[in-house]
Amino acid sequence: MKKFYFLLTVAVALGIAASAQLSRKASTGKNHARSSNVAVARQANPLKKHSASIQRTATTLWSDDFSVPANWTLSASVGTDNWVIGVNGPSGSFAIDPINSTSAANGFAMFDSDLPCSGDQVAELTLANNIDLSGSTSARLVFE
Repeated sequence: MKKFYFLLTVAVALGIAASAQLSRKASTGKNHARSSNVAVARQANPLKKHSASIQRTATTLWSDDFSVPANWTLSASVGTDNWVIGVNGPSGSFAIDPINSTSAANGFAMFDSDLPCSGDQVAELTLANNIDLSGSTSARLVFE
């Protein structure tokens, strides 16, 4: 009898655990559509719609693809390693592939922490010149 109760308890626990894994979407009461006798709730994503309208009307205020390393200032604390701008990927025992971007052939910034780095990673990569946003009411920074 004890075995029966034990097995019943295990079966109930597994049933509860399995049902907790099911995805249930709450109905918002808006924008319902019927398809194959199943009610489907659809809610517009306002951020997605807003983002799409921004992309259509956006003007590029500033852009850089690391093709001119002088546009950047590389600095590091004494005795530590530094950033590099170039086209060569990481090196060393645990090297990974170089960045996969459309402008990678122009160069990219990298802190190669595998080969030249002694483990001290106190370095900064900043723009050499300011970005003038005075004529804009808002700006969005986008990386490829």
